[in-house]
Amino acid sequence: MSVSHAALKDMKKYHSTHDGKRYGQIVQDYEGFSVKDIQQLAVNNAVNLAKTHSKTFMKTQSEIYQNEDIAGKSQQ
Repeated sequence: MSVSHAALKDMKKYHSTHDGKRYGQIVQDYEGFSVKDIQQLAVNNAVNLAKTHSKTFMKTQSEIYQNEDIAGKSQQ
């Protein structure tokens, strides 16, 4: 899928303003973009979301293990 950088940038701008909009308004925002452009944006958003959740999970797990280590050492 070849998507122009400008098209993705425009879609990201529109995507970030969807809070509180109704479906019809959102559809109007994407008028003029190709299906491939919209699909690529959806894939990019999913990848970014997965990366964020992965980093948050790893950080939380690390903090849990550190707290368990501290608790274990203080009981000895």
